[in-house]
Amino acid sequence: MFFRRIVTKRNGKEYTYLKLIESYRENGKVRQRVIANLGNIDHIDPEKVNTLITSLNKLADPDMPELDLSRKTYPMKEQRHPRMQITNLDKLWQKLGMSDFLSRTLDEKKYGSMPSLIKTMVFQKLLFPQENRPIALSYKNISLPELHNCSLGENDFYQATICLAKYQEQLENHLFVTLHRQLNNSSLLYVTSLQGEYVGYKCDINNTGTAYQVQPYHQPLQLLVTAVPPGIPINCSIKNSPFATEDISANQKNLAKRLGINLCMVSGDSNHVPLLPPNFPSIKSLPPEEFGIIPVSSADLWQDRDAFTVDNTLWVKDIGKSKKRYIICHDLRANTKSDQALEKTLARAVRDLDKIRSSVRQQRLRREKTITNQIIKTLKKHECENYFNYRLNLKKQDIHINRNEEVIQKLKTLNRTTVLETNLKDLPALEIINAYKQWGTIKNYLQLITDPVKIPIVHPLIDTPQCKDYITGQALINLISCTLEVLVGQKD
Repeated sequence: MFFRRIVTKRNGKEYTYLKLIESYRENGKVRQRVIANLGNIDHIDPEKVNTLITSLNKLADPDMPELDLSRKTYPMKEQRHPRMQITNLDKLWQKLGMSDFLSRTLDEKKYGSMPSLIKTMVFQKLLFPQENRPIALSYKNISLPELHNCSLGENDFYQATICLAKYQEQLENHLFVTLHRQLNNSSLLYVTSLQGEYVGYKCDINNTGTAYQVQPYHQPLQLLVTAVPPGIPINCSIKNSPFATEDISANQKNLAKRLGINLCMVSGDSNHVPLLPPNFPSIKSLPPEEFGIIPVSSADLWQDRDAFTVDNTLWVKDIGKSKKRYIICHDLRANTKSDQALEKTLARAVRDLDKIRSSVRQQRLRREKTITNQIIKTLKKHECENYFNYRLNLKKQDIHINRNEEVIQKLKTLNRTTVLETNLKDLPALEIINAYKQWGTIKNYLQLITDPVKIPIVHPLIDTPQCKDYITGQALINLISCTLEVLVGQKD
């Protein structure tokens, strides 16, 4: 690391700024990045610069004392009981070949106990998902024999996370070969683009170099996740900006070259799908406003011809046309989650409308215009303008409110209906439906990346977030956890 003076001219005056620069190697070339922007050199507090240097040294030199975790001020929550049996999880870990892969890839002479540290971080996400303490304080709850009598600090886990990111492609190869052999011989891999979020930590430091005012910060991310059918993730790439067509094409060519397999884009949100190359295999859900493009009349839509049911819970109609194929799915179950969510919204609206009715009956509200405006405002607040009919009777000081059941039932039907558009002509409808369902599982599991190590960046001295390798490593830990979670579910 070294300091660099930056001189700028503005309005005839010179301004000198000081930045802390780090050199690193990427693809065989030496590059540089800004570690800290210290601002105008005339306004720098020398004491604050010294404390920054002290803190950076603590990360770089293992012999220096760790940051005092006990003094960090963010709320810490301990989870005492594991969510599943560690022995069952360990059997899956071995079946997936992760111990052999990590030991083979991260040679012990060079990387020491890093394979065990990666395993610990994965297991903590699965066994103790509510644990909020830094993993350096909580890893002993997992009781891995490999780490018995080991004394580990946050820097050990930090370096292991960065190390994992450097072997991302090897991890993808290993998971693909293992899962492809164990599960199926599909000629497709699924890929999905997600809007995600990284939750890291920032802090200030006092004159002794101790972190304080530690608090989370949120950084939006774009994720590109690759999965083996029926939806087990094997790779996850991250960017700060949306993935472009070139990214998808490059990923396709890379996989075709390394693994001899093609990609299929799966998405539940057409607004965030990159513009795909022509004829690129894809599965996407249509928003309700686009249901009109389905090439079938409404009278024929719900006929049983070309339709079938799955376990008496899902009604499916497969409509194949020359270029595109539409698969209409309708949930037949009673009281679905979408029904429950709508009823909760309607109940909240009714409670607020009852308050207005009570005010009218008690003559706290008398003017018709005022009462009407309050009703309209309440219905708009809950987005229920079309779901209620109301009639005002000022003579009896009352409001009659009724649910518009016809409109409500139509909305429930719409919420229970999913329309998938695809250009895959030969893939069975159920495989397409399952691929879409697994997209939702992957999204829920991977779109939020939280820092288990909880090493805070120094704020406001530093103007950049955690390095990309660190965030990528955490995304891969999430991914391995998700893979094991899906396999546990399949085993059950």
